[in-house]
Formats: sequence, C-alpha cells, structure tokens
Amino acid sequence: MKILQSISSMGVNAGGPSSSTFNLLKGLQEQGLDAHLLTYDINDADDKLISNSSDFMKIISPPKETRFGYKKELKDWLVNNPYYELYHANALWQYTAHATVQMALRNNKPLIISTHGMLYPEGLKKSKWIKRLSLFLYQRNDLNKATAF
Repeated sequence: MKILQSISSMGVNAGGPSSSTFNLLKGLQEQGLDAHLLTYDINDADDKLISNSSDFMKIISPPKETRFGYKKELKDWLVNNPYYELYHANALWQYTAHATVQMALRNNKPLIISTHGMLYPEGLKKSKWIKRLSLFLYQRNDLNKATAF
C-alpha cells in the first residue's frame, strides 16, 4: 500500500507533531508499507530536520508566507503524484494539510487527519480569529470529509 503523509514542518523545533509523524512513518515502513512524507524544508537557521533520511521524504522549499504556508510547488507535486492509496494529513491550519485533503477527495481515496491536539480549547485560543475564519472557510469541511481522525 502506498501512503502519503504530509506536515508543514519536520523541524526538531516543531516538537511533538513532527516527531510522532516521523515515528509513525518509520513504523509503517518497518511493517512493509510504502509510506512517504511531503513537507517543507526548514526556514530557520536555529532548526534542523528531524532526520536526513530523504529516501522517503519529499522536501519542498519553504513558502515565503508562513501563516497559511501556501506554495504552488506543493500543490503541483500532489497533482503530479496521484498514485497514493491513502492520504494522512498531520496538524491543522496550514496549506499542507488542506492540499492533502483536497488531493484525497479529488482521487476518492481514504483520508486520515491527525489534529495533534490543535482542536483543544487551549490550542484554539492562540490566533483565535484566524482559526475561526479558517474553520468557516475550509477547515471544518476538511475535518468532516476525513475517513478517520
């Protein structure tokens, strides 16, 4: 089975989401599954990738705008690599997750969304208005379309 996971950052400073995503990828591969990761490169001199194992990581140059994290190159990569059987978006609020959801829906493939605690009340308080707007515009729909959380 070909699985694509996505996350906006695999930097060490990103904390739990990047380390749990990396460990899940390694576990899937140890079980014989063909699991890959789509992510942005590090854009901070004080950070580094959680791993240099680029054989399963597709690393795209980081976007200039970091709030939403949009980069056309990410969408183009997804469109040009439609052969995955399962999509797994890690974290919320960033373009990487939304684009992954859209690709899964477009290809009628199962979709997992791991929120990594980003829907806890404490997490929703940070950048509250941006998250409310995101929920209204696209995030709620993305969550409702997921096959599993």
